[in-house]
Amino acid sequence: MSLSLRYAARTDVGLARDGNEDALYAGPRLLAVADGMGGHAAGEVASRVVIETLARLDSAPPDGDVATALENAVETANGYLRDMVAADGALEGMGTTLTAFLWADGQLALVHIGDSRAYALRGGQLQQVTHDHTFVQSLIDQGRITPDEATTHPQRSWITNALDGRRDIHLDLSMHDVRVGDRYLVCSDGLSSYVSEATIAETLADGDPQTACDQLVDLALRAGGLDNISCIVAEVVEEDRSGENAIVGGAAADPGPPATPTRDDSPAARAAAVAPRQRRRPMREVPQTAAAGDGDIDAGSEPRQRLRPHRLIIVFVVLLVLLAAGALATFLYVRSQYYVGVANGSPPTVAIYRGVQGSALGVDLSRLATRTDIPLQSLPEYQRGQVSDGIEANGKSDATRIVANLRSAACPSASPSPSASPTPRPTLTPSRTPTHKHRRAHPKPAPSPTPSPPPSYCVTTP
Repeated sequence: MSLSLRYAARTDVGLARDGNEDALYAGPRLLAVADGMGGHAAGEVASRVVIETLARLDSAPPDGDVATALENAVETANGYLRDMVAADGALEGMGTTLTAFLWADGQLALVHIGDSRAYALRGGQLQQVTHDHTFVQSLIDQGRITPDEATTHPQRSWITNALDGRRDIHLDLSMHDVRVGDRYLVCSDGLSSYVSEATIAETLADGDPQTACDQLVDLALRAGGLDNISCIVAEVVEEDRSGENAIVGGAAADPGPPATPTRDDSPAARAAAVAPRQRRRPMREVPQTAAAGDGDIDAGSEPRQRLRPHRLIIVFVVLLVLLAAGALATFLYVRSQYYVGVANGSPPTVAIYRGVQGSALGVDLSRLATRTDIPLQSLPEYQRGQVSDGIEANGKSDATRIVANLRSAACPSASPSPSASPTPRPTLTPSRTPTHKHRRAHPKPAPSPTPSPPPSYCVTTP
């Protein structure tokens, strides 16, 4: 039995953007979507470079492990971005997300970084097979907000991990088993932010991959479509479709010099290769669609209505106000939180922190409020683990109560010190034949042992 992928793709600039920073590639072996970030800092350049680099995997099956080949290609693309930024400071700040499947010899490998997504539909059940690298997802993982609350959180667009040339990138790599009839969706957040999972599941199950692509993009546009929208739908079929043409869309389909040079591989050459394209980018771009087998993406038959200039200004101002309000709300929320954790030192001690654990974009979300004198090692083992992980508190008074309980657990129970029972004074009895009077000597009581003083952190000041 020979299995292969039947695929379709579509991308749309959306209703509020002038250009498409998404880039996609759908071929017999590779399905990839990259969502560029950076705006004027060339987000579309970053997504194009990454897609063009990975597209080489579609020409021939990789030697050896599929996941390793995919990981190496992503690291190569990230190295290109690093060299470009080093050669041209104007590219500083560009970056891109990436979600990609690589199919070879019946194996399906997945690489993911950022907030683009991949879904799998099997037997009518939809599963998100990627984990968002975002600030709100970290809050969900910590149980601070629910998935429903994340959809309206003011910081839902904060990405914590992306391809931007840094050396310390963290990729999610996984392998997936396949069955005939399985369907996969790879999309940018311009789709997943506007279309619910229930609607995605219903749409994926209906019609062929191209029909599903068109319906998903149309649903995102009807829901607002303020971002670029890209999606690939692929189905596992029991036939050989390895000869089908690849689909290239968005920033990766823009004609011009290749973003990754083939002859001169220097950083300066890479920067020079993408700079002319950046200057030629049109101010407006009609919606684009793609059909499997076309080899590229053609303009739609009827351009969608664009926002007029004055409306764009209003939208921009509203977004700025919402962003400022969101930042203020997040700041106030973080300031109102407390938890009990560990203060570094010699030795480490219990401390109260104001804020929430973790960091966003390298910025700590908490600060030390009160450092106690309770050594971490003085606590029972299970409580040491709790403090090391952080104990959430409902305000400062609750954090103080938690510290008091920990202090009680750290201090040894006071054992009653032995005390000498009073010895009765001897009574002198007259001798029957008193020649001389004398007193019988009685031994003195032994002094009571002095108890050792408790540790300083167990002494309460009156």
